[in-house]
Amino acid sequence: MKKKYYLFKATALLLFTCNFANSAVAYTKEKLTYYINQSGFQSVPTTDGDHVVATGWYKVNVTHYQASDTSSRGAESIFFVHGFGDTSALFEPTAIALIESQKARDVYAIDLPGHGASTWPALLIYENIDVNEYVNALAQVLTTMIDVEKRKISIISGHSIGGLVVQRLQNSLVNNNPKSSLKLSYGIDKTVLIACDLPAEVPFWSGQMYAQFLIATPPQGGGFLEDNPAGNPMIRKFIFTPPQDYVNLKFSNTSFQLVPSAPSASDVFNLGLNSREPYFAAANISGIDPALPPTPMTSASRLSVGKGIWAAPAKLTVLRPSEDTFFTQSDMDSLAAHLTGDAMAKAKTIVDPEAVHGIPFSKPQLLLPWF
Repeated sequence: MKKKYYLFKATALLLFTCNFANSAVAYTKEKLTYYINQSGFQSVPTTDGDHVVATGWYKVNVTHYQASDTSSRGAESIFFVHGFGDTSALFEPTAIALIESQKARDVYAIDLPGHGASTWPALLIYENIDVNEYVNALAQVLTTMIDVEKRKISIISGHSIGGLVVQRLQNSLVNNNPKSSLKLSYGIDKTVLIACDLPAEVPFWSGQMYAQFLIATPPQGGGFLEDNPAGNPMIRKFIFTPPQDYVNLKFSNTSFQLVPSAPSASDVFNLGLNSREPYFAAANISGIDPALPPTPMTSASRLSVGKGIWAAPAKLTVLRPSEDTFFTQSDMDSLAAHLTGDAMAKAKTIVDPEAVHGIPFSKPQLLLPWF
């Protein structure tokens, strides 16, 4: 039996026209706002205008792009989950490209808790938001969209940490009693994971190095760990990459050179691409060592995902952009083998000089063949 969720939703609808070399495609863009329950709470919400006042509830934003001409048959409905320090804005170029190519009629992109336009539970310190709370938010949003609003989603795609969120949701469903899956619970036929984080069962040798770089002070690291900079006891530790650092980290190739399609720092700021990442969510993907500089910190273990949770005939594609500096081909191949339970399974490689980690924003056309 599915848990009952309560929904309060507000929408803002805008009409756009995309001008491409050979076509002009009109689409609508709306903000869907879902008020959902923090994991572990079962209270019934009440509202005061647009605000939920019951303990344990918070707001999650989903951006919805829809082709103005929805008559094309066979076009997909695709749901995206963003990654580390990102927001739903990362997928706007991909959403537009999918609609323009008539591969999708509807594209949805979530802001995970504490990112973009989404808030987080009032009683939960921001530092303590972890990947499991992301999974809780995603599950409630999908349940409401599909069971209550009667929307259809045919493909789900997770990028970076968003890929681990999707893995954990599938894992919880497959190990549920009775057994389920993204397909059985939500009607989602296909999963596409893009340059995504790895579960504890898959070695991630660069994870500790990357974590140390993020939190160590220069010159050993980027110095991106912040600890309660505004004196707010409900915030505490988080990792934040300023706009130019965000560009350098996510849009550089394996030679550590920015690609021509990289956004500018002002683009990142004006479009709201970057967001702070809660400390425990960051620790979930890297297993941050509490002994790392600058000060001793509480660690959080990497999260487990069962072997073979996308065993055939389930449809899974793992993608590795060839110029991604976060994950190697071996990382993504090992992930594909683990998730399918097939030792011979491999990730698909997007080979292009500009196939960097931030590919959903900078080169979305390279993703189109996989949807």
